[in-house]
Amino acid sequence: MTTFSRGAAGRAGPERHDGHRITTSRAGSAGRAGPERRDGHRITTSRAGSAGRAGPRGSVAWVVDGAGGLQVDGVAGRQLDAIREVVALAERLRAGVWLRGGWGMDFFLGEVTRSHVDVDWFCWSEDGPLLVAALVARGWRLLPEPPHDRQMDLIKGDVEQSLTLVGRDETGRPVVPAGPWAGAP
Repeated sequence: MTTFSRGAAGRAGPERHDGHRITTSRAGSAGRAGPERRDGHRITTSRAGSAGRAGPRGSVAWVVDGAGGLQVDGVAGRQLDAIREVVALAERLRAGVWLRGGWGMDFFLGEVTRSHVDVDWFCWSEDGPLLVAALVARGWRLLPEPPHDRQMDLIKGDVEQSLTLVGRDETGRPVVPAGPWAGAP
């Protein structure tokens, strides 16, 4: 299970696009809530107007951990584990990677807003093969498509990751490294 940090406690969050909202409540208040945090609050998610019923099939399950952060179960939790794995490997290898796409937005917003099909990254083209080799050594499988001079897709169990390669021009600016748009900013 993976911890996902959350903003300030003590209020109902705004309704998300899927009709759920994250809510905190003081221990002892009415309603069913998750485990109590150190500050005496509990966090739950509920569908607007559902009065605490379970969310729809396939929804993200949130649980509060002992440190007051949120944990995410299922595929989302495994995707967060994959993000942690890539970041740790990239740091060890001194490779430049940037989280992008839906997970990039979720990290920017500070919450998991929806289910994700995969995890998307940008990676320097010179770091891509080294990072992919390290991931393959850890059980990831490199898929044959798309062309590896532009993007490298990997899969492990039900988690997919996509490393889109970024090159550099003679001044060091990011460019498309290969293909019909090679050299384009």
